[in-house]
Amino acid sequence: LAVPIGAAIELADQTTIADPSAAALVFLQAYKASADMQPYLDLVPRLDSPDLATVPDFFTDEELEMLQCPDVQEKTRRRSELCATRASEHGLSVEEVKWALCTVAMRCFTVPTPDQGLKRLLLPGIDLFNHAAGAPHNFRVRWTPHADGTYEGLFKCVAAAEVAAGEEIHIDYGRDGAAAYTNLQYLQRYGFVDESTSAIKADKAWLASADDCVVHEALAQ
Repeated sequence: LAVPIGAAIELADQTTIADPSAAALVFLQAYKASADMQPYLDLVPRLDSPDLATVPDFFTDEELEMLQCPDVQEKTRRRSELCATRASEHGLSVEEVKWALCTVAMRCFTVPTPDQGLKRLLLPGIDLFNHAAGAPHNFRVRWTPHADGTYEGLFKCVAAAEVAAGEEIHIDYGRDGAAAYTNLQYLQRYGFVDESTSAIKADKAWLASADDCVVHEALAQ
Protein backbone atom coordinates (compact mmCIF):
# COMPACT_ATOMS: atom_id res chain seq x y z
CA LEU A 1 0.00 0.00 0.00
CA ALA A 2 1.46 3.36 -1.04
CA VAL A 3 0.23 6.89 -0.27
CA PRO A 4 1.78 9.83 -2.15
CA ILE A 5 2.42 13.08 -0.30
CA GLY A 6 -0.37 14.72 -2.29
CA ALA A 7 -2.90 12.37 -0.70
CA ALA A 8 -1.62 12.93 2.83
CA ILE A 9 -3.44 15.30 5.17
CA GLU A 10 -1.03 17.68 6.86
CA LEU A 11 -2.09 18.50 10.41
CA ALA A 12 0.99 20.20 11.85
CA ASP A 13 4.42 21.39 10.79
CA GLN A 14 7.63 22.34 12.56
CA THR A 15 6.06 25.50 14.00
CA THR A 16 2.97 23.87 15.55
CA ILE A 17 3.96 20.26 16.21
CA ALA A 18 4.72 20.84 19.91
CA ASP A 19 1.06 21.71 20.61
CA PRO A 20 -1.12 18.60 20.16
CA SER A 21 -4.27 20.71 20.06
CA ALA A 22 -3.08 22.48 16.90
CA ALA A 23 -3.26 19.28 14.86
CA ALA A 24 -6.56 18.38 16.51
CA LEU A 25 -8.16 21.68 15.46
CA VAL A 26 -6.94 21.31 11.86
CA PHE A 27 -8.34 17.78 11.76
CA LEU A 28 -11.66 18.91 13.23
CA GLN A 29 -11.98 21.65 10.62
CA ALA A 30 -11.23 19.19 7.81
CA TYR A 31 -13.65 16.65 9.26
CA LYS A 32 -16.50 19.15 9.22
CA ALA A 33 -15.75 20.88 5.92
CA SER A 34 -14.10 18.51 3.47
CA ALA A 35 -16.52 16.63 1.23
CA ASP A 36 -13.61 15.30 -0.86
CA MET A 37 -12.27 13.36 2.12
CA GLN A 38 -15.64 12.04 3.29
CA PRO A 39 -15.13 8.41 2.15
CA TYR A 40 -11.98 8.27 4.27
CA LEU A 41 -13.41 10.24 7.19
CA ASP A 42 -16.39 7.88 7.34
CA LEU A 43 -13.91 5.17 8.40
CA VAL A 44 -12.69 7.18 11.39
CA PRO A 45 -14.42 6.15 14.67
CA ARG A 46 -16.88 8.82 15.77
CA LEU A 47 -17.20 10.42 19.17
CA ASP A 48 -19.70 7.83 20.37
CA SER A 49 -17.65 4.87 19.12
CA PRO A 50 -16.85 2.07 21.63
CA ASP A 51 -13.30 2.17 20.21
CA LEU A 52 -12.70 5.23 22.40
CA ALA A 53 -14.01 3.74 25.63
CA THR A 54 -10.58 2.37 26.60
CA VAL A 55 -8.71 5.63 25.98
CA PRO A 56 -7.89 7.39 29.30
CA ASP A 57 -9.11 10.74 27.95
CA PHE A 58 -12.65 9.32 28.04
CA PHE A 59 -12.42 7.71 31.48
CA THR A 60 -14.53 8.99 34.34
CA ASP A 61 -12.64 10.47 37.29
CA GLU A 62 -13.20 7.23 39.20
CA GLU A 63 -11.87 5.10 36.34
CA LEU A 64 -8.83 7.33 35.99
CA GLU A 65 -8.02 6.95 39.70
CA MET A 66 -8.24 3.16 39.38
CA LEU A 67 -5.31 3.17 36.94
CA GLN A 68 -2.82 3.72 39.77
CA CYS A 69 -0.50 5.25 37.18
CA PRO A 70 0.21 8.89 38.06
CA ASP A 71 1.95 9.63 34.75
CA VAL A 72 -1.14 8.70 32.73
CA GLN A 73 -3.45 10.44 35.20
CA GLU A 74 -1.46 13.68 35.08
CA LYS A 75 -1.11 13.73 31.30
CA THR A 76 -4.81 12.93 30.85
CA ARG A 77 -5.80 15.81 33.13
CA ARG A 78 -3.44 18.21 31.31
CA ARG A 79 -4.92 17.18 27.97
CA SER A 80 -8.44 17.66 29.33
CA GLU A 81 -7.56 21.19 30.47
CA LEU A 82 -5.99 21.94 27.07
CA CYS A 83 -9.11 20.70 25.27
CA ALA A 84 -11.34 22.84 27.50
CA THR A 85 -9.24 25.92 26.74
CA ARG A 86 -9.26 25.32 22.96
CA ALA A 87 -13.00 24.57 23.00
CA SER A 88 -13.69 27.88 24.73
CA GLU A 89 -11.44 29.78 22.32
CA HIS A 90 -13.01 28.31 19.19
CA GLY A 91 -16.66 27.90 20.20
CA LEU A 92 -16.50 24.11 20.22
CA SER A 93 -17.55 21.48 22.71
CA VAL A 94 -14.88 20.01 24.97
CA GLU A 95 -15.85 16.48 23.92
CA GLU A 96 -15.36 17.11 20.20
CA VAL A 97 -11.95 18.72 20.74
CA LYS A 98 -10.98 15.79 22.97
CA TRP A 99 -12.19 13.37 20.29
CA ALA A 100 -10.16 15.14 17.62
CA LEU A 101 -7.03 15.20 19.79
CA CYS A 102 -7.30 11.48 20.53
CA THR A 103 -8.07 10.61 16.91
CA VAL A 104 -4.99 12.48 15.74
CA ALA A 105 -2.83 10.84 18.41
CA MET A 106 -4.02 7.39 17.37
CA ARG A 107 -3.81 7.80 13.62
CA CYS A 108 -1.20 10.37 12.66
CA PHE A 109 2.42 9.82 11.63
CA THR A 110 5.18 12.24 12.64
CA VAL A 111 7.55 12.25 9.69
CA PRO A 112 10.91 14.03 9.20
CA THR A 113 11.02 15.75 5.81
CA PRO A 114 14.24 16.59 3.93
CA ASP A 115 13.52 20.30 3.68
CA GLN A 116 10.72 21.36 6.06
CA GLY A 117 11.51 19.65 9.35
CA LEU A 118 8.93 17.48 11.08
CA LYS A 119 5.38 17.17 9.83
CA ARG A 120 2.39 15.45 11.41
CA LEU A 121 0.40 13.69 8.72
CA LEU A 122 -2.65 11.53 8.29
CA LEU A 123 -1.98 8.84 5.68
CA PRO A 124 -5.37 7.49 4.56
CA GLY A 125 -5.25 3.72 4.30
CA ILE A 126 -1.97 3.23 6.13
CA ASP A 127 -3.58 4.49 9.34
CA LEU A 128 -6.07 1.60 9.20
CA PHE A 129 -3.49 -1.06 10.08
CA ASN A 130 -3.88 -2.52 13.56
CA HIS A 131 -0.98 -3.28 15.91
CA ALA A 132 0.72 -6.59 16.53
CA ALA A 133 4.05 -6.78 18.34
CA GLY A 134 6.77 -8.16 16.12
CA ALA A 135 4.74 -7.83 12.93
CA PRO A 136 7.23 -8.16 10.06
CA HIS A 137 5.66 -5.62 7.75
CA ASN A 138 7.35 -2.23 7.54
CA PHE A 139 6.42 1.41 7.18
CA ARG A 140 8.73 3.17 4.72
CA VAL A 141 9.17 6.74 3.49
CA ARG A 142 10.87 7.66 0.22
CA TRP A 143 11.73 11.22 -0.77
CA THR A 144 12.54 11.96 -4.42
CA PRO A 145 14.28 15.30 -5.12
CA HIS A 146 13.18 17.50 -8.02
CA ALA A 147 15.32 19.93 -9.99
CA ASP A 148 13.60 22.93 -8.39
CA GLY A 149 14.70 21.84 -4.90
CA THR A 150 11.36 20.39 -3.82
CA TYR A 151 10.76 16.78 -2.89
CA GLU A 152 8.10 14.22 -3.73
CA GLY A 153 7.21 11.96 -0.81
CA LEU A 154 5.86 8.42 -0.97
CA PHE A 155 4.72 6.56 2.14
CA LYS A 156 4.47 2.79 1.95
CA CYS A 157 3.56 -0.22 4.03
CA VAL A 158 5.74 -3.00 2.64
CA ALA A 159 4.99 -6.68 3.21
CA ALA A 160 8.05 -8.46 4.62
CA ALA A 161 6.42 -11.89 4.82
CA GLU A 162 3.92 -13.90 2.80
CA VAL A 163 0.33 -12.78 3.30
CA ALA A 164 -2.45 -15.31 2.86
CA ALA A 165 -5.70 -14.39 1.14
CA GLY A 166 -8.04 -12.79 3.68
CA GLU A 167 -5.32 -12.44 6.33
CA GLU A 168 -5.31 -9.20 8.31
CA ILE A 169 -2.06 -7.28 7.95
CA HIS A 170 -0.63 -5.71 11.10
CA ILE A 171 2.24 -3.34 11.77
CA ASP A 172 4.19 -2.85 14.98
CA TYR A 173 3.31 0.58 16.42
CA GLY A 174 6.16 0.41 18.90
CA ARG A 175 8.93 -0.10 16.41
CA ASP A 176 10.37 3.34 17.01
CA GLY A 177 14.01 2.86 16.10
CA ALA A 178 15.29 0.10 18.37
CA ALA A 179 13.01 0.98 21.31
CA ALA A 180 9.65 -0.63 21.94
CA TYR A 181 6.87 1.43 23.46
CA THR A 182 5.99 0.97 27.11
CA ASN A 183 2.42 0.09 28.01
CA LEU A 184 2.12 3.56 29.47
CA GLN A 185 2.56 4.86 25.90
CA TYR A 186 0.27 2.26 24.35
CA LEU A 187 -2.50 2.98 26.87
CA GLN A 188 -2.24 6.76 26.68
CA ARG A 189 -2.15 6.94 22.91
CA TYR A 190 -4.13 3.93 21.70
CA GLY A 191 -6.19 2.71 24.65
CA PHE A 192 -4.77 -0.82 24.91
CA VAL A 193 -1.96 -2.69 26.63
CA ASP A 194 0.47 -5.03 24.89
CA GLU A 195 1.40 -8.27 26.65
CA SER A 196 4.20 -9.10 24.22
CA THR A 197 7.75 -9.77 25.37
CA SER A 198 9.06 -6.54 23.82
CA ALA A 199 6.50 -4.40 25.66
CA ILE A 200 7.07 -6.23 28.95
CA LYS A 201 10.82 -5.65 28.60
CA ALA A 202 10.20 -1.96 27.93
CA ASP A 203 7.93 -1.81 31.00
CA LYS A 204 10.57 -3.49 33.18
CA ALA A 205 13.24 -1.05 32.01
CA TRP A 206 10.95 1.90 32.78
CA LEU A 207 9.96 0.54 36.19
CA ALA A 208 13.62 0.07 37.04
CA SER A 209 14.38 3.70 36.17
CA ALA A 210 14.17 6.76 38.38
CA ASP A 211 10.88 7.69 36.67
CA ASP A 212 8.95 4.87 38.30
CA CYS A 213 8.92 6.02 41.94
CA VAL A 214 5.46 7.61 41.74
CA VAL A 215 4.05 4.37 40.30
CA HIS A 216 5.48 2.34 43.18
CA GLU A 217 4.00 4.81 45.62
CA ALA A 218 0.59 4.59 43.96
CA LEU A 219 0.62 0.80 43.97
CA ALA A 220 1.55 0.77 47.65
CA GLN A 221 -1.53 2.78 48.63
